[in-house]
Amino acid sequence: MSDQLDFILAKEAELLYKRAKEFEPIGGNLKLWRGSIPGRGEFKGTDFELEIQIPDTFPKQPPIVKMLTPTEHPRVDEKTGKVNLRILNYWRPDYHVYQIINSIKGLYARIPPKVASLLNKNLQKDKEPTPAPTSTESPVSSSKEHKLEKQIERLEKEMDSLRTSITSKDEEVAHLRGQLDVHNVPDEGKSKLESILMPSDPVKKQIMDLESEKIAVEDLLQTLEEKFDMAEIGSGEYSRLYKKYTKDLFLINKKLEELKS
Repeated sequence: MSDQLDFILAKEAELLYKRAKEFEPIGGNLKLWRGSIPGRGEFKGTDFELEIQIPDTFPKQPPIVKMLTPTEHPRVDEKTGKVNLRILNYWRPDYHVYQIINSIKGLYARIPPKVASLLNKNLQKDKEPTPAPTSTESPVSSSKEHKLEKQIERLEKEMDSLRTSITSKDEEVAHLRGQLDVHNVPDEGKSKLESILMPSDPVKKQIMDLESEKIAVEDLLQTLEEKFDMAEIGSGEYSRLYKKYTKDLFLINKKLEELKS
């Protein structure tokens, strides 16, 4: 590993030890971390083990996150165990590994993973044809559906705008990380990079946590859309959850604006 990557991994490890104590490096390898997230509901008491692999191209490229426990979840690939998250799909060089863990916790808190081996015990029963459930919910009117579509479109535009606005910052951070050399970095440049990797200002730390929470809520909205498209939830439940998550996202954005102003 290069001196630059060694320095960055050390900083990431320091953050993980403080903010994700349930994860630890395997064999002292700071590029390979494992930890677990507790199950909920009928799987309470079951630990879901995760593995995070940090590539040599980090932080330019995101880590690879895998679920080691055989799991059934809309964001986990059944064959590879690879976890699909918005924070990974829209990775930025100034993101941190602990934020990935926070995003997973936020997602799994609302859509808990299920143990595949336990589910498979009733596989035959599940395959038996069952009468289509009769919904007691009234269908959402066309005008209501149109309103929801407009709200989704507005949120997508807001997220696109946010991603565009941080492009210049991404370039600056990537440039600083690329130039980092433990033996040949001006103190001023190193200090600036350290302030980005691990800010001492409590307000900046709060902003980082809120940004991580925001990504988790955006993940929930995307999963909600997928479940609704696949007819796994009714229109009434979709409408209720959509209102809740969009409200959460609005409050997070409002708080971020206050902190950044």
